[in-house]
Amino acid sequence: MNQKNIRYILLAAVIILATVFFFLNRNQKNEYDWTENYREESRQPYGTFLVFKMLESHFEGKEFTKMDTKLSENMPTKTEEVANYIFIGEGMFLDSADLQTLLGFAENGNNVFISAKSFSQALMEDYLYDYSVNCEVFWEGLEVNRDTAATLNFFHKDLMQEEGTMFKYTRNGEIIPYRWHYFNKNYFCGNEYYDYETFRSIGDMNDDEVNFVKVPFGEGNFYLHSTPLAFTNYYMIEEYGLAYANKVFAHLDEGDIYWDAFNHIGEVQPQNDDEDDEIFEPVSLSDKSPL
Repeated sequence: MNQKNIRYILLAAVIILATVFFFLNRNQKNEYDWTENYREESRQPYGTFLVFKMLESHFEGKEFTKMDTKLSENMPTKTEEVANYIFIGEGMFLDSADLQTLLGFAENGNNVFISAKSFSQALMEDYLYDYSVNCEVFWEGLEVNRDTAATLNFFHKDLMQEEGTMFKYTRNGEIIPYRWHYFNKNYFCGNEYYDYETFRSIGDMNDDEVNFVKVPFGEGNFYLHSTPLAFTNYYMIEEYGLAYANKVFAHLDEGDIYWDAFNHIGEVQPQNDDEDDEIFEPVSLSDKSPL
């Protein structure tokens, strides 16, 4: 049996064990906490216990570091080999020291993966998004599509599925409308697939809305993903959810992983978002690829 097969068997075993543990430690359905908490210790539907466990052993022989305090105190800006930073949550807060640490990490040849429903204004406007390059359109955050489901897919031919992967939003066992976030098509000059080296769409939602972007920075890359819900326990226990997550993380290089458990905040919504948010009130939280 070759090393690749052994690796997949070990990964499958970890996920199976984690799934069993997940079910054994949850209450009855009507007692679930359906809050999107994105916490790695949470076995509730919208925690990230399973994806956290998957990533702990994702790259064989590589280190996995959970960071519970500031990035500037935990994460190196230079590494001997290519490494990966991962954040999954509603939104993230970066003070100036953490922002510079993250930028230095990417600039020195590493990957930064952020899956969130809002991105730091300073990060986007000052470093990742260029008005003069991006069709003379100002960065105004993410757009929102309200629906009960979203179908996610990729542009790369080795990852693309004919029909994509559908994610239905459920609360208290009932499928209801949800705020699905995506990048405004105007950021890509109105093109469905904008293959410009500085702001490249690599994944989509519902065929025509971009939800996954690659931004080269220095010697490394930022990967911005606008559907963090896809990585929560509710979907990761399903084969389709696990398969989608594996394709997303295929964009990263095989290397050490730094998991950010510290910089969580609730979704930051644009001031002009006057839609009814009775159901979707933001919650502040205390609590080598071919591409």
